[in-house]
Amino acid sequence: MNRIIPFLLILSLIPRVYSEQRKEKITVEWIQSDEANTIAAVHQYQWLDNNTAILFDVRQPKEERTFQKLDPRKAGELTPLVNKEKAIASLQRNIGHEDSTKYLVWPIAFDSNGEQALYIYKKDIFILDLASSEFRRITETESAEKSPRFSPDGSKVAFVRENDIYVYDLIKNRETRLTRDGSENILNGTVSWVYWEEIFGRQDIGYWWSDDSKALVFLQTDESPVTKMHYVDFKPVEPRLITQRYPKTGTDNPIVKVGVMEVAHPRIKWVKL
Repeated sequence: MNRIIPFLLILSLIPRVYSEQRKEKITVEWIQSDEANTIAAVHQYQWLDNNTAILFDVRQPKEERTFQKLDPRKAGELTPLVNKEKAIASLQRNIGHEDSTKYLVWPIAFDSNGEQALYIYKKDIFILDLASSEFRRITETESAEKSPRFSPDGSKVAFVRENDIYVYDLIKNRETRLTRDGSENILNGTVSWVYWEEIFGRQDIGYWWSDDSKALVFLQTDESPVTKMHYVDFKPVEPRLITQRYPKTGTDNPIVKVGVMEVAHPRIKWVKL
């Protein structure tokens, strides 16, 4: 108990000390600001197969953030990986001048070599080539794409559209549809709420690449046995009704199967569990 009291006193003094350094009061508005959110922030980072890392300093103002390379063998040296201004100009040529295109953000994923970054803008998938600082659009559909992932060799991108799995070959510039039975109740490569919440840590990824980039293993979920629940979202000015499959205690869970298929020959082989 004697150790806890001094610790609590120190914590209580932190806001006062920081406020004196800033020479102004801490307000509710400041607490919700970008400056407050970045005080204790650390770099976002991605380790690569060559034992270097990509860093992204979120403590910098949004307009100044960029990707840098860290080589542990060269302590203290950070090498720029992209021409930020050129990349932003490329993005704006693709989707227009908007608030979301005025600065770079951390991508959904990098390929294993750290040469390409994966993004979704306006429900379509884009690839940023770091060497050329150019964005490349690989989908342009009315339907939204989600859950994109690079293949291990970086030559392909898998993603989900309308609950079916697709693969885009970045070398051949060709899209291939792998599953064809996706629907409101049949989910391929994407997970139901209960799996998203309770099993996969709120990550909507229901497929995985093989190490040789030639095949995928995926989950197919049948949600039809799951009861529907209805909720009201009161945040908008006009509240909206949300309908969601939600397995209440004592009711049925979704039915899940595991399938494997080769990208070149997308015939599903179901795994016996």
